[in-house]
Amino acid sequence: MNGWINDCELHKNRDKLQLILIGNKSDLEQERKVKKEEVKQFAEEKCMKYYETSALNKENIQKFFDDSVNNYIQSFKLY
Repeated sequence: MNGWINDCELHKNRDKLQLILIGNKSDLEQERKVKKEEVKQFAEEKCMKYYETSALNKENIQKFFDDSVNNYIQSFKLY
């Protein structure tokens, strides 16, 4: 996984855009393969925003899009 993260770091302006990690199917907690704490720690170490989403329950879908748009808009203010 670190390979694609390193590629993103090389090809983006870290001051302007932020990497986002999205976990899907949060409604299937019983089938989780990676502990929530591990994912949160990984995202924190990589300075990524992290969202757990569920399309089925519509959990955090709107929040992810709203935050992403706001982050994009804020990136223009840095010029």
